[in-house]
Amino acid sequence: MDEFWSVLGNYYNLTDESKNLLGKLMRKTTLQKNEIYLYEGDIPKNAAFIRQGLLSYFYSDQNGNKVIKRFFSENNFVASTSALINKSPSMFTIQALEETLIYQFNFNKFLDLVSSNHEIALFYIKYLEKNWITNKELQEITLKQQTAKQTLFRFS
Repeated sequence: MDEFWSVLGNYYNLTDESKNLLGKLMRKTTLQKNEIYLYEGDIPKNAAFIRQGLLSYFYSDQNGNKVIKRFFSENNFVASTSALINKSPSMFTIQALEETLIYQFNFNKFLDLVSSNHEIALFYIKYLEKNWITNKELQEITLKQQTAKQTLFRFS
């Protein structure tokens, strides 16, 4: 879990007490190559931190073709975030492209910690600011101009 705490520290340095609370939510899980973590249409309950491996995040178009929105690589969080927040069916499938080690956690229990722990709330705010505001704009532009392989290396 050292890598997990190191990544979190890039957003906000948590005390040992906050780390202990958050650590209790984590469940270590291994996904096999091609295993589906979340199916399009399912209502997700969990998010995960990718310790090792690679996942694709895609949807199927009206002809059944796979359209990859993005890749999630090591030391990143993965989730169908809008579906988690809205408690609605995911518009995306998340699939392991290789054997992948994750630490998954129940998102509602995480939100309970966000509500009750100031440090975890600050981490979450900083994470959302960086990944869903600042970096998202750059990713949207880059996705239109680069190949999937170029994009993966830029944002991993």
